[in-house]
Order: sequence, then C-alpha cells, then structure tokens
Amino acid sequence: EWARVVDSGLIAPTQLGQSMLVLMYAFIGFEFSLIAAGETRNAKATVPRALIGTVIAIALCYALIQLVAVSVGPDLGNSASPLVELARRLTGATGAIALSLGAIFSIGGGSLTSLLTAPRLTFALARDGTLPAWFGIVNERTRTPANSILFCGALSLALAVGQQFVWLVLLSTSVRLMTYALCIAALPKIETSLPKEPGQFALPGGLVIPACGFLLTIWLLSHSSMESFAIMGVVVALGSIVYRASIRRSST
Repeated sequence: EWARVVDSGLIAPTQLGQSMLVLMYAFIGFEFSLIAAGETRNAKATVPRALIGTVIAIALCYALIQLVAVSVGPDLGNSASPLVELARRLTGATGAIALSLGAIFSIGGGSLTSLLTAPRLTFALARDGTLPAWFGIVNERTRTPANSILFCGALSLALAVGQQFVWLVLLSTSVRLMTYALCIAALPKIETSLPKEPGQFALPGGLVIPACGFLLTIWLLSHSSMESFAIMGVVVALGSIVYRASIRRSST
C-alpha cells in the first residue's frame, strides 16, 4: 500500500543519522574491487564506472526491497528475520527457504572476499616497508601470505566472539567512513599532481560531487559513538607507531 510509505512521516535528524550509519554497512566493501584493478584492462576508465554502477544498482535494489517490505507488513521490524518473514508472507515456506539460502550464500561470499583481500592488504603494506616484514612472509608451498592470513583470521575471530554484531557494524562503518573522508580530502592534491590520460573517467562538475560526499561522510561520522572514536584513535596511534618503526627499520 503506497499510503504506508507516503504517510510514514519524517524522523529526527539524529535518528536518521544513526540509522544511516548502520545502513551504510550494506554498501561498504565496494572498494575491494580496487585491489584487483592492476589486473583490469583500462582500469582508470573501467573501475570508476563499475563502482558507480554497482552502488547505484544496489541502492535501487535495497530501495525496492524496503518499499515491498513496508507495503506488505509494517510490523516486520519486530521480526528477528524480517526478510525471511517477508518471503514467507509472499510465497510461503518455499520462498522463505530460498531467501535463507540466498542470504547464506551472500554472507558467505562476502566473508570469503574479506578473507581473500584483507591479508593481501597487510602483505602489500609489509612489502612496501610500512608494516613489519613478518606480515610479508609467503608460504613456500602455497605461495600465499601465510602470516597475514593467520593475523587477519585471529583478529576477526577475536572480534566476532568478543563483541556483538551491531557494535562491530558501527565500528567497521565508522572506520571505513574515516578512510573515505581522508581519500576524498586528498582528491584536490591528486587532481593537480597526477597527469591526465586519454579515456580517463572524470566526474561531471569537477570536485562538486566529492565535496558533497565529504560533507555527507563527516555528517555520518558525527553520529558515531565516543567508543568508536576512542577505538579509532587507538588504532591510528598504534598504526602510526608501527609505521614509523617500519619506515625507520627499512631505511637503515
């Protein structure tokens, strides 16, 4: 029923920001595709279009799912598994089972992607001398970054066992948003220091869209908890110490 959507009313800006902070978790991770950009043909033109197209497509899908959910049952928010309950109401037990299986494969695929990419990040940092060389050790038989895989796996397991899902979502989203804000802030310097290449992707309006994205990112970050900011501060401080020590060791 369209009236349920139109007459739903507006929520307070603070509540909206806190809800969007959790919702952003469904969108983060698109930057992982950049890890394989070096193996992409004409990456400077292809990767930006793929990123933008993917985010727009996912946003439209989520919006349509939410529209259907609100129309079918505004009480779904009280369910422990609202999408499964939505599928059950629309298509019966078969639909609920199919959606559950789809969710399992989707979550499993996302977890496997993180398992593949995260250790490669610490490995690359060690290779470039900004992390201790221990992270860059490669297994002789499998040719994989064994130590980085063990570290990322142990850290992920400790966080998953020791904390609740929503807490991890908020922390993960806050850290990603901070990274996004730093990357956007670096764009003016990148625009003036890197030469343009034929066929390179360019956003319309110059830096207008990045500026809007930066302000939106800062607004979302303002709704993070003080605990998240404290943890980010500790991580940044420890990372800075490790970085300085690694740089000093590699230069001697």
